[in-house]
Amino acid sequence: MKRRLFIALDLPEDLKRSLAREVEAIRYHFTDDVRFMAPEQWHITLAFLGDQTDETLPLITAAMEKIGKRFTIPEIELTNIGYGPTAAALRMVWLNGSDASSRALQPLSEALTDALVEEGVTFRREFRQFRIHITLARFMTHDNLPELNRPFTHAFEVPAMDLMESTLTRSGAEYALLQKIKFQVD
Repeated sequence: MKRRLFIALDLPEDLKRSLAREVEAIRYHFTDDVRFMAPEQWHITLAFLGDQTDETLPLITAAMEKIGKRFTIPEIELTNIGYGPTAAALRMVWLNGSDASSRALQPLSEALTDALVEEGVTFRREFRQFRIHITLARFMTHDNLPELNRPFTHAFEVPAMDLMESTLTRSGAEYALLQKIKFQVD
């Protein structure tokens, strides 16, 4: 059986509650064709693995455990809500991480990707610079989008990384937690 998998950092519940209030405050500025994601879907993707078989699950978990032992709990700073991925290709409303946090997580993302490859997991590697973002909404057209560059600052620590399964449905993706691997503590 094939599963659509990714490895992510979950957000703390207090952040999700605060962010949900912020999203509710901006939501009415958008038309109905902008699909906002539920708070339980908000996360930071470290690696998108695409379709994987059940046989690769132990390999993925082994890579995650190896990296969890090497890296301490990362701190992440969030800065603002805006559009992404680029000004030329707007398709999402994003909560952005600071440049410093993105640079700090780059080694973790690269090491995780390398560990997955070493374990024999086949997936499409991304070689671009790691950029922290949390997808809050998706849209197909960027006509009549409201002005959006809203400050939202919050810093938090992430104690674990999650292996997640994504099931695509007519109403959007549904996520299920398959495995949680803790980072080492300082």
